[in-house]
Formats: sequence, structure tokens, C-alpha cells
Amino acid sequence: RIDRPQLAPLRKVIERDIELLRVSPFVDVVGLTLKIDNVIESVETAALAMQQRPAEHVLVGKRAVEEGVYVRLAREIWADLRSLVRIQHVDRPEPPLLDPGQAFFLRENVKLRLLSARIALIQRDAKTYRSDLMASRQWIERHYDPRDRNVAAALASLKQLAEIDVGIAVPDINASLNAVRDYKLTRDKGQR
Repeated sequence: RIDRPQLAPLRKVIERDIELLRVSPFVDVVGLTLKIDNVIESVETAALAMQQRPAEHVLVGKRAVEEGVYVRLAREIWADLRSLVRIQHVDRPEPPLLDPGQAFFLRENVKLRLLSARIALIQRDAKTYRSDLMASRQWIERHYDPRDRNVAAALASLKQLAEIDVGIAVPDINASLNAVRDYKLTRDKGQR
């Protein structure tokens, strides 16, 4: 029935719209949503920066097989004194202290921002999508322990997600829909 001559204009319009859809950029909404969900799961279990403990430095020294009592005593006293004082280089300001209730709300707020980014992704709202991802990233960088593997993976995922353009306009296929509707109306009128 498609080879009928009276359907040639309809077929031409449909082919044009199919080609428009074929060449339009594709955004993998499902894949991006899964990445956002993975970040949400990692935020729930990641360690907060205020919970981090300083790294233990193990002193490895050459010890003589036979030390005198005074040398051993002096070495133990020196090790005890070194454990009392710790000099630490701070690259960034100290993380803010949060009580457990605030930590809960921090995690929930980060998750809400990520869920808002997911909704903006589905709506193809690039501005809201990027701003929610950036706010989530800033909160994670500020309040979470950057040495935690989950935090590093979440930050990398957020960086990748923010680079993707989700505001791609879907091509207009109204010409095909109108042509099909017009053909259907003329066919219905012809049958009466």
C-alpha cells in the first residue's frame, strides 16, 4: 500500500522527519540516570571529612641487635614525645564539625540535589542539571573525606556528568503527524 502514488507526499514528509531524528544527537538518559544513582548510593556510605583520622606514620629505623638499656629508654622516650606533637600541613581549611543529626541532613541534602539533577536531566534542563551537579560536587568536596575511594569515584562521576550537554533540542516531527492526520481525514471523508 505504500507504493501507491497518492501516498508519495506523505511518505516524503515521513522520510524527512525520520532523517531528522536519525542525525539528531543522542543523550543516554537511562545511562546518565544510573550514574547519578550510583553517586547517590556512594554518598550514603562515604566517610565525612570530620570523621577522618590522621595517617599513622610508622618509624622504621635501623636498630642495633644489642642496644644498651639507656639507648633503648632514650629511643622510647623520644618516640613517646614525637607522638604527643604532630605537625600537619593543611592544604585546605579544616572541615566543619557536624553533629550526627547535621551529618544526616548533609547526606540527605546532597542526595536531594542529585535527585533534582536527575529530574532536570529527564526534562532536558541543562542549566538546572549543571547547577545541581556543581552544588553537589562542592558539598562533597567540602564535607567528605577526599581520601575515601567512594568519594573520589563520586567526584569523578560528577565531573563526567557535568561535561555532558543534556539540553539538546529534539527535532520537530509535527510535519509528519499533520500529514498523517490530513491523510486520515481525507480517507475517512472518501469512505463516507
